[in-house]
Amino acid sequence: MPYKTGTRWKAQVRLNREKKEKRFRTKKEAIEWELEMRKKIENGWPEKIDTACLGDWASVYLDFAKAKFSDKTYDEKKSMFRLFFKKIDPALNVTELTPSMVLKY
Repeated sequence: MPYKTGTRWKAQVRLNREKKEKRFRTKKEAIEWELEMRKKIENGWPEKIDTACLGDWASVYLDFAKAKFSDKTYDEKKSMFRLFFKKIDPALNVTELTPSMVLKY
């Protein structure tokens, strides 16, 4: 059920441990969105992964970082990925990366 946060209405839908939420100007819009999303839940959440491997993901992230952060921060991120990919295969599928792999790095 949508609820008011500030001047907007917040709608949210949950599936297992995942949550989708969106804000609307009116309560009616928020309710309609929740109903639409609940219909989609029957088939599960749509997949979001557009990248196949960690190398592709890192490249997309660095493109974002170049536009968003300072040159020094971008260079640090680029260096970190270079070191990371010495230990982790950049061709590894994104979904196969585990927290333990990152912690070992």
